Amino acid sequence: NGYSTFLARPVRGETLLRMLLTSHVPVLAEPQPQPRGASAARRRDQGLSVLIAEDNDINAMLARATLLKAGHRVKIVGNGKAAVDAVTDAGLKFR
Repeated sequence: NGYSTFLARPVRGETLLRMLLTSHVPVLAEPQPQPRGASAARRRDQGLSVLIAEDNDINAMLARATLLKAGHRVKIVGNGKAAVDAVTDAGLKFR
């Protein structure tokens, strides 16, 4: 189906962290130090593209902040239909 994993809500913080840490993405397993002055675009290229379907604005804001801080690209949508549309429109971006 093209997806490496998914989480059904509600998702506990430790569950999300475990899923991110056990994914097969080298940047999560062994973070590489960034040279001084590394561009934000280059740092973004090393993280995951994460799509979150969340109808609670506070939860969405917290999830976005946490994932951005970890170096990932984040897109928030308000419901499952919007998530399906986002994945369909993005092609391989979230796979």
